[in-house]
Amino acid sequence: MTKFMADLSDDVKGTVAEAGVHEIDSNVGQNDPNHVFIFEVYNNSAAWNSHQKTATYAKFVGLTMMMIKNYNIRPFSSLAINSSGAAPASGPLYVNVEEFDLASSQYSNFVKEATAEAAAAVKDPGVREFDVAASTTPNHILFFEVYDNVAAHDAEMATDRYKTYESTTKSMITKSTATSYSSVSLNAKP
Repeated sequence: MTKFMADLSDDVKGTVAEAGVHEIDSNVGQNDPNHVFIFEVYNNSAAWNSHQKTATYAKFVGLTMMMIKNYNIRPFSSLAINSSGAAPASGPLYVNVEEFDLASSQYSNFVKEATAEAAAAVKDPGVREFDVAASTTPNHILFFEVYDNVAAHDAEMATDRYKTYESTTKSMITKSTATSYSSVSLNAKP
C-alpha cells in the first residue's frame, strides 16, 4: 500500500498539471484502508482520452497494475461541482461517497433537489465540497462530499434544510450506498 500510494502521488502531481484536468482526489477507505477511491474530473471526454495517452498515466499503470486486486473505472457526467473555497487542510478530511439508484419517473426531480442541496451545503461550516454526478448507468447518481471531519458531516445531516431534502427525496430512491473515506490528496483547479 505504501508503494502504491507513493506511485499514486506521483501520478496525481503529473495529472493535475495536464490541460483539461479540473480535479483529481485520492482517498482511502475508513473501514478498509486498502481500498482507494480516486475521484477525477475532466473538462470533457477528450481531456480524459488525452490523459490516458500521457506518459504519466502509462507510468502509473505500469507501476501499479500488479498491486491492484480490483480496478473499476466508471464514467460519470458532472451535474454540479460545488466548493466552499476553504483553505487547504493540514490533515485528512472526511469524504463521503454516496450512490443512488432512482425511480426512473423521479430522476429529474431528484437531480433538481440534489443539486440545490449540494449548492446550499457548501455554504455551511465544515462542508468543503459537494459534487453531484450522473452515471452512464440509467438513473444512477453519485455524490462526492468532503467535510472537515465526521462531526461536520453529522452537523450537515442535522440541518433543517438537509432533513427537508431527505424527506422530499426518500421516495425517489430505490437503493443507496454510502462509503466513508479519508482524504489523502485533494487537488482541484480554481
